[in-house]
Amino acid sequence: MVKVLPELQSAPRPNDLVENAILIVGEEDGKFDANDYILFYGRGTDFFDYDVDGKTIKRFKHPYSKSNYYWITSGGAQGKRMNRKSSLTDNPDFQQNTTVAFAFKEDDKINLGKTGRQWFGDDFSQTILQRVYMNKLDARIPTEPVKYNVRFIVGSSTNLTLTVSEMVIKFIQDCFQVMETTSIRLDVHIL
Repeated sequence: MVKVLPELQSAPRPNDLVENAILIVGEEDGKFDANDYILFYGRGTDFFDYDVDGKTIKRFKHPYSKSNYYWITSGGAQGKRMNRKSSLTDNPDFQQNTTVAFAFKEDDKINLGKTGRQWFGDDFSQTILQRVYMNKLDARIPTEPVKYNVRFIVGSSTNLTLTVSEMVIKFIQDCFQVMETTSIRLDVHIL
C-alpha cells in the first residue's frame, strides 16, 4: 500500500494503480445478491504507521489531498483475493492489556512561501502571546507519561522565548463520570 508518491523523479514508484486484495462474501453462487458484500482494507490520507527507519509509530499525512479513492471493477479476470486464515485456538503466549494511543491537533491555516507543501496552525504575535490547546485522552493510564511532538517555525527579527507547559484538568461529565483532559499551554515572550 503506497503512502505518497515520491517527489524525486528517479525514485521507484508503481506505474499503474495498486491492486488491493478483496474478500467477497457470498460469491460462491456466482451472483452478487442483496446479502453479499465486499471487504477490503483502504487507508485514508492521514494515518499512523510504523516507520522502519525511525523504528517508531509515525503520523503520515498527504500534503496535497484530504481524499483517497478506490475503484472496484467487475468483469474480466478475477482480481486478488484475501487469504482466509483459521482462528488461533491455543492460549496466547502474550496478552496485551494496554496500547499506545495517539491524538493530534494540526490545523492547516498558514502556508509560508505559498508552496502548498508546508502548512502551519495558529500564529503568535505581539497581540496573541498565549494559546491553550486541549485533547481528550479517553482511558489514559495516569501513571504513563504523555509524549508531545511540537513543531514551530519562527519568522521574527527579534529574540523570543517559547514556553510549553502541561496541566491535567479533571472535570465532571454526564452521570458524575470523571474524565481527563490534557491541556498544553503555549506562551510566547517577544523581547
